[in-house]
Amino acid sequence: MDEFSFENDQELFNSLETILSSTERNFHEFIDDIPNILVTNNFECKFKNEETNGDKIHMLFNKFSTSSLQSKLGEFLSIVDGTFSAFVNTYKISLPPTNNVEYKFIIGLLGIVTNLSASPEGREFLITNFSGREFVRKIIQLISELPSDSGSSPLKRLMLMVLYNVSVNKTGLQYLLESRVGDSLSHCLRDKSTVEEMQLLCLRVLQSVTYDLTEPRYIQDLNAAIPIDMIETIACSKRDNLSDIAKQVIEHLRNYEQNCKVTSQDV
Repeated sequence: MDEFSFENDQELFNSLETILSSTERNFHEFIDDIPNILVTNNFECKFKNEETNGDKIHMLFNKFSTSSLQSKLGEFLSIVDGTFSAFVNTYKISLPPTNNVEYKFIIGLLGIVTNLSASPEGREFLITNFSGREFVRKIIQLISELPSDSGSSPLKRLMLMVLYNVSVNKTGLQYLLESRVGDSLSHCLRDKSTVEEMQLLCLRVLQSVTYDLTEPRYIQDLNAAIPIDMIETIACSKRDNLSDIAKQVIEHLRNYEQNCKVTSQDV
């Protein structure tokens, strides 16, 4: 594994040193054990409102014994959680250039977690492991705190992919709704500097969390964070990709309203 040098960014190095020094050996052992299919940047995340085909990650889970794999993944997720938090806290006002070594390091870590969450087994572990669940919570919290500049797009892209993948897991969906994920999605959709790709990813997550959603409390939370007229405005736009997904979100919410009317009439 390539070594990363932080000599030119002493401030970030100081904030990460404590986290990384205590887990460096386990981190390198974990990376050495991960098949290339997991650490490659050429991953694909297909957006479907169903369990994503996770054959590659399934192979990874079969490769190790359950206890060995869970131990290594837990250690890795703990590193990712602490390292990502330190990075965002250090660069909260202005992110470093995307070719910066620390930036690439963080992107690499997020890419691995995104690949992990792309399989049923991976996202189940992510949302049931303490460090994994904390990292998902951190994503929900920090996605609205990242600077609104072009440098944040690669980070937000991976963060939103993780949220989408988690949302197609029942436990993950419950956790996202309990954590008021709509507030973070609303920030991205309202931010005029948000690029179209990020808006599309936000709508994909919203599409997933509203699918067959019947719990009134969660519907109310989402409507409060993202009023339906905002979604209707997007649905009327000339950008077909955004418009199509926005219309599906509206359909999900209308179905809920219709079901409520039918239920009240039956009573």
